[in-house]
Amino acid sequence: MPILYEVNPPRVASGTDLDERINAQMLRIDEISGLCGGIHVTDSVLGRRRIQAITIAKMVRDRHPGMQITISMRTRDRRMDDMTGLAEECMAYGIDGMLVLMGDPSLDGRPDSGIIPSYAAGRLVSGYGGDLKIYLSLPASPDYSKIQKKIRAGPAGFVTQVIRSEQQVVRMCERLMPGGFEIIPCVLLPSAKNAPSAEFLGLDWSTYEPDPAKFVTRVHRVAGNVLITSPNDFAAARGVLQRAKYLASG
Repeated sequence: MPILYEVNPPRVASGTDLDERINAQMLRIDEISGLCGGIHVTDSVLGRRRIQAITIAKMVRDRHPGMQITISMRTRDRRMDDMTGLAEECMAYGIDGMLVLMGDPSLDGRPDSGIIPSYAAGRLVSGYGGDLKIYLSLPASPDYSKIQKKIRAGPAGFVTQVIRSEQQVVRMCERLMPGGFEIIPCVLLPSAKNAPSAEFLGLDWSTYEPDPAKFVTRVHRVAGNVLITSPNDFAAARGVLQRAKYLASG
């Protein structure tokens, strides 16, 4: 799997020109498309209402047919038939995979469905797993006695929460890859603009801050996958991807 770059769809808010914001995001994706092999589109991060992930994913697919595209899907505010409908929509547009996760409580008061990700993922794997890769999330240092429901759901693999060390990835790969699971480590890129996100997540990035591109390259070499997130700093993502591409080529 190529290096994936995470994008957050524009927020839905009064007084904003959504078309203009979507166009601006697509221009950024166009710019970075030559530096990464895939795009992952998030779903209402922190419970804030945003343009639907599938909407952005479809646009990326139209503009970049060869890219790998995955989306997140929150179970917290969806019914099971909504989730199966989204899976069918993904397959119809050639979306490669779906990360099933609980998601944060909605800020606009949408009711909680009560559906847990492992249950939803198991249903989706049974119905669509042959055509659409279904993923579940994992902590960066999981307690394996507490994730058995996720393992039994039979996903294609797991996308981690943000990691801080290569050793975390090695341990997960050694434990889960023999069972046929993909591991997609998530790396938050260090920068002043991303510091509030690191603080919110309790992330210490000091081990890889001196050369994040080298860290991304090493993690990709271990897992065969990596997802980079840089929610507030596009320039940092572009720079890291440029250097990672250079390191990979030589």
